[in-house]
Amino acid sequence: METHVRDHYDNAKNSTRYERAQGPAAPLKTYHNVVKRHLISTFASGAESLLDIACGRGGDLHKWDSAKIRRVHGVDISPREIDEAKRRYASGKWNHITCDFQVSSTLATKDWFFKTH
Repeated sequence: METHVRDHYDNAKNSTRYERAQGPAAPLKTYHNVVKRHLISTFASGAESLLDIACGRGGDLHKWDSAKIRRVHGVDISPREIDEAKRRYASGKWNHITCDFQVSSTLATKDWFFKTH
């Protein structure tokens, strides 16, 4: 299971922002972003730290910064997604956040879940 999930995200095409905005899932992604921005600003605004499990490519960097979260630790099963999150973080100008990103090869396994709960 974990290899299948990791391979799916590692092999996903990096589309441009324009391509994503034109795709059939664009309205759903827009809705998800509105919901995530609301959740982050309501429950994590001004937080000292935040853990984002399955952080993907770091698409919430601007949301975290706007919410004035001081430190974010992002974890994902895909090395390619983590590389992109690191690239996005390094290329941005952030006012509030410090981020680090880590690959976890056990993130998608039941053993990981039961060890952490």
